[in-house]
Amino acid sequence: YQQARRAQHGLARIKRIHFEQVVGATTSPVASPLALTYATLPEQRIFAARLQASRVVANQLIGGDFEDLGKMRQAGWQHFEHTVPGLLEAVELSPAEPHSGRFSLRLRVMASDPKTSPSVVASPPLWITSPPVPVRTGQLIQIHGWVRVEMPNPQPVDGLQVIDSLTGAALSERIGPTAGWREITLYRVVPPSASSLALTFALSSYGQADIDGMSVAPVILPTVGQPIPPFPATAGSVRLPVETG
Repeated sequence: YQQARRAQHGLARIKRIHFEQVVGATTSPVASPLALTYATLPEQRIFAARLQASRVVANQLIGGDFEDLGKMRQAGWQHFEHTVPGLLEAVELSPAEPHSGRFSLRLRVMASDPKTSPSVVASPPLWITSPPVPVRTGQLIQIHGWVRVEMPNPQPVDGLQVIDSLTGAALSERIGPTAGWREITLYRVVPPSASSLALTFALSSYGQADIDGMSVAPVILPTVGQPIPPFPATAGSVRLPVETG
């Protein structure tokens, strides 16, 4: 039993190294559903190679530049609040250093009274939902944009959540404090049960989140797969811990 446990531990370390080599340390683990488990890493490598030769179609999300409130309302953007005693919520188009254009979408959750306000926000008190974007079964969709998040210390587990209606909260992008603007890119495949895609931006704790330049666009992959690069070699031998006892 001890020898089997040691062997499994060593294999788990090797799997983790391979995972980081394929997915990359700077890529979000939810950017692609194929990058979620070790079993689908070969498919992720093929997908990443084909993606380099892909073509992104024009943006289909109306109002994702957050420049015109009237245009956003007409398109179907919605603002929701879950009132919590002791919390103040605010949503606005902010001119404070947007990533592009004149404005960015700003979400804020503040304590009305630090002495009486809850120390932990149990559920998102504030969220914004985009209008549905028509999609077709089997389409590959790119979700792209920029976010800037400021959170107080200690940092919460969930800051800003970017949720797409195809995969739900389980594969949501959870973003804590950022050093300035941070780019996000997610890829989703439309299942047979879906005919539209909507985005939800939920602020799950105290702080401030700015969102700008959001787009939802179909991706056209090459019909013939690109050559798959050889698996990257590790930088030297991999040393595994030695257990005694």
